[in-house]
Amino acid sequence: MNELEKKKFTMYGNVLSLLAKYIDLSLGPVPFLMAKLRRTVEEIERLDRRAFLGNPDWAIENKARRDNLIADLACVSSALFNYSRHSGSTELKEGTKLNQSNLMHLPDDELLNKAEALRLLALRNIAELRRLGITVSLVHNLGLKIEYFRRSQDKRVSAPKAEFSARQMSDLFLIADQVLENTDKLVGSLAGEFEEFYGEYISTRDFENREGRKTITLPGLEEDEVHN
Repeated sequence: MNELEKKKFTMYGNVLSLLAKYIDLSLGPVPFLMAKLRRTVEEIERLDRRAFLGNPDWAIENKARRDNLIADLACVSSALFNYSRHSGSTELKEGTKLNQSNLMHLPDDELLNKAEALRLLALRNIAELRRLGITVSLVHNLGLKIEYFRRSQDKRVSAPKAEFSARQMSDLFLIADQVLENTDKLVGSLAGEFEEFYGEYISTRDFENREGRKTITLPGLEEDEVHN
């Protein structure tokens, strides 16, 4: 969900809670509309969760490759940092002041860039790093792990699938909005009879006005009546 959809999704939940609170009122077919809105909200939540999690197999593989890469990177970075202290290279020291915790907090793209930079530094200083336990074989394996992790990034949800999910999400929000438009018509007819409920409903539905947009007006009512 984008930011606007998240706000609308919250509003849907608040409307459902409010309608449930006043379910004993003479709300006509509102319970039927509530059931439809609740089903739609559940579908939105499921689709959003599926889009967030993506492919479970990919997520497991990606995490394993990321963890393996970070383990080797931490060793190489530590060795380069120790070498920089002995060599007096300030530039090398600043570029290798990374521990495993720092690396774990890097986004995937930044981690790949940092990994390649450290690999090149290790190759450039391999003669000195051998005394610190960093071998040519280890650096070679680091290059392979970088490539494996880069390939795993290419296995994310494909663009067509992502676009399809976005269309599905948009359709669900249209359905929820249509349900609420029908609910608005029913609630508008109760303005004089159930003022407390009507006021709470207007306030709950009026999420857009908090962003400086026009206040909603229920069918058959002038805008100034909504605020009175």
